[in-house]
Amino acid sequence: MRVIVAAVGDAQALRQEESAAMQLAVLILAIVAYSFSTLTFYLTFVHSPANFSSRVRHSRATLIAAVVLHLADIVYRSVVTRTCPVTSAEFGLSLAALVSVVAFLVWARQDKLLALGVIVAPLGLGLFVASSVVESHEITPHVPAWFLAVHVTANLLSVGLFVVAAAGSIAYLLQSSRIKAKRATVGQAPFPGLSSLESLSHRFLGLGLGPMTIGVVSGAVFAERLTHGGMESLRIALSYVCWLVAAAVVLGQRITGWHGRRVAWGTIFAAVLAVGLVLLYAIMNGSPS
Repeated sequence: MRVIVAAVGDAQALRQEESAAMQLAVLILAIVAYSFSTLTFYLTFVHSPANFSSRVRHSRATLIAAVVLHLADIVYRSVVTRTCPVTSAEFGLSLAALVSVVAFLVWARQDKLLALGVIVAPLGLGLFVASSVVESHEITPHVPAWFLAVHVTANLLSVGLFVVAAAGSIAYLLQSSRIKAKRATVGQAPFPGLSSLESLSHRFLGLGLGPMTIGVVSGAVFAERLTHGGMESLRIALSYVCWLVAAAVVLGQRITGWHGRRVAWGTIFAAVLAVGLVLLYAIMNGSPS
């Protein structure tokens, strides 16, 4: 009997080792794909070769490969650990990165728009790598599972859209500096024109504000179950500050006609706050508010 038990234990240990090796292989392949995509986007943007269209489309293909591997990593880890992605701190950063990159790929169909991958790809890579070093911890609040899923999904969707909006704003600032320095005109630069970039940021920030509103309102349910001390209070406060900043930028553009660098910096600040909330959520291994 002891021999049988030992054999079963050895078999389980072997399967666990094989599973860990497979998970590590998928993780490394995804990181390599993201890194290669970032490098190709960067080289295409810096050198602006004559075959710019084919080069940037090749970069898009590598980014799609990274997304496929990223999705495989999420599915494999969730199956192995038997953890629902939307109820785990470990997957918060990873899902936010996936949403932002997929949103960019779906939207960017023109060559100049694809050039924004030089910003989106490294952002996705950074969030993905960060998610791989966060310990897995499943959230178990006293709320219905469907409510928790809606709350977390809304927050992650808003973060992903805010990241794309920030990418457009960063590109706006870079393009504006290039034009002022007379290094390139709008027509010669790989990025779209300033008006297109500003419209991009405004569109995605507005789209992200909707799910963030749902996340903030539903987060009030979680707030009632928290002790309101230390990092928890900071996280709640930052969630409202982030929503107020995003709302101020969106309404300011539509009502008062704000535009230019001030709006770009406001969009970037809102995205930084949103990503910071996900980081706090992952570090604290608690439910986002």
